[in-house]
Amino acid sequence: MLQKHQKAILYKDIFGEPLYFALNEHSYNLNTLENALSVYSNKSAVAVLRQLYESDGVYDGDLISPYGRDVLLQNDFCVKIIKNKNYGYQACNYRGAKALKIIEWIEKYVENDK
Repeated sequence: MLQKHQKAILYKDIFGEPLYFALNEHSYNLNTLENALSVYSNKSAVAVLRQLYESDGVYDGDLISPYGRDVLLQNDFCVKIIKNKNYGYQACNYRGAKALKIIEWIEKYVENDK
C-alpha cells in the first residue's frame, strides 16, 4: 500500500521524528503506525473511529458498525467507558486519535496520487 519513502514521510509528519530514529526508541509509535495501516483497509472501522473521535462517547446501539468497533478495540484505538453512570459506551483514546491522523494523512497524500 505505502511505499517506503511515503511511510517515512508519514511518520515524520505525524510523530515529528525521522522513521529510522523510531526503530530504536519509539516502538509504540511504530506499532500505532502499523496498526493504523492495517485498519485503514477496513472502511467500517475507519467510519467508527471518526464517529468516536468526533463525540464524547457513543452508545453501542448508536455505533455505525459493531464490527468496526471490535476492530478498533483489538487495535487499542478506542476504549469502553461509563457515561453518566451508564455502561455500554465507547470513546476514542489518544492512540486512536493518532491512528485517525495517520489515516487522514494517507487519504490526503496517497489516495490523491493515484
